[in-house]
Amino acid sequence: MASPTLDEASAPAGDRLRCGLGGAAVALCLVLLAAQTWRKWGDLAVDFGVQLYLPWKLSAGAVLYRDVAYLTGGPLSLYYHAWLFRLFGVSVLTLVMSNLVILILLAALVYGCFYRIADAWTATVAGLALVLVFAFGQYGSDGIFNYVSPYSHELVHGLVLSIIVLWLLSRW
Repeated sequence: MASPTLDEASAPAGDRLRCGLGGAAVALCLVLLAAQTWRKWGDLAVDFGVQLYLPWKLSAGAVLYRDVAYLTGGPLSLYYHAWLFRLFGVSVLTLVMSNLVILILLAALVYGCFYRIADAWTATVAGLALVLVFAFGQYGSDGIFNYVSPYSHELVHGLVLSIIVLWLLSRW
């Protein structure tokens, strides 16, 4: 068996370098946009109160659909936020920090999925599109149509869970 040539031996290192550089570009963009838009994401007076009030009531012992009426979504996001409120206190910042962690997970999953099916360039473009267009976008006077302070957390949580399922299916 012949020894590998220089190109064959360095190809995996080059792939790892391109993957790392693309991931670093997406991560840097996410950090810069988070810093630039810090605490400017949503308007508490416009359609964000229910996202705080219901988990607060649940964290205080109320039961969803018995003590609290909520017909626009399922219980997962509300009980997740109630759990966060019990751990870290009732605050908008608690929800925002959770959403930023979920956003980092989503960006990593999107980047990883696209890298696996295509290449580093495609994964970088997909990751940057997610961060630049959806994660911090404010397309109206209120900043509630983004992934950091969404109008409805159920949509973002459902999207992330769907991407996780797709990633698990691709691994299987």
